[in-house]
Amino acid sequence: MGQQPNIELELSDLPRPTTKVGVSRRWTPTRPGDIATPEQMPTGPGFGRPGPDTGYVLKLIDNADFSIADDENHHNVEYALALIAGARASRYMRGPTLEDVEVALTIAGFRADDTGAMVEVRKAAFANVSHDNARARALVDAIPEPVLLETPAQIAARMQTGERFLPN
Repeated sequence: MGQQPNIELELSDLPRPTTKVGVSRRWTPTRPGDIATPEQMPTGPGFGRPGPDTGYVLKLIDNADFSIADDENHHNVEYALALIAGARASRYMRGPTLEDVEVALTIAGFRADDTGAMVEVRKAAFANVSHDNARARALVDAIPEPVLLETPAQIAARMQTGERFLPN
């Protein structure tokens, strides 16, 4: 609405000058708990494998195509796969992806030519893992970190030569 001619403006009615916000400064992680590189990730008993949105891996596993043996515990298998995939994703400092699930499935023997030979190994490695935190951490810690960083094809090639990465 325009200014009415019969009303005179006083100085306090005029628009006031405002200060302009300057360019924001660059942010760097300086707080004690900030982790900026994978090398800064704490390791050892009790630290686990923290990562962003690791719960999403459960949805990815639910959509993955694999079948378990009749005598395997479905809950333990899914939990163990989630642990392995989450550990791989946290090493890359990101949320889980389908490739992380494929790595977990390959390590667990679901992508091998002879999946029957891995059933007993899986049953022993995944036994009660969903209810025992110490077993869950031991399972993930037993898998060498360089293996977690490999592609599913590289892991499958190593497993064809007889290497196994699950604990006995």
